[in-house]
Amino acid sequence: MYKKKDFSNRPRNNRANKTSILPPSNILEKYEDLAPGSAEKIIDMVDIEQDHRHKFENRALTASIISYRLGQIFGFIFLLASLAATLFLINSSADKYNAIYLFVSALSFYFLITLITARTKNKFKRYKRR
Repeated sequence: MYKKKDFSNRPRNNRANKTSILPPSNILEKYEDLAPGSAEKIIDMVDIEQDHRHKFENRALTASIISYRLGQIFGFIFLLASLAATLFLINSSADKYNAIYLFVSALSFYFLITLITARTKNKFKRYKRR
């Protein structure tokens, strides 16, 4: 029979579970005893690192949003271009089946890309909730 495994006691190694990148206060005290003023320098380094990380995450998020929007725009342009090509083929040629085939294949390609994008977006949402 299938038994569900319990992973609740398993330690996690990802950074999201850590509350701070600062070392514990007892370690900071030891640094301060060894070299006076070092604890303040460590705290300054943590502040600089945190600012850098925030800037990096903002740039990455902005690039992701721009990439997503450009994909939507180019997909819509592709759909309009295929519709225009279909209408041109219907008006100019006697073979209407090629035009219909072009439009159906372009439309199915567009919906396939939309489904892939939606699945990727859902996976990203599930990852962020953890």
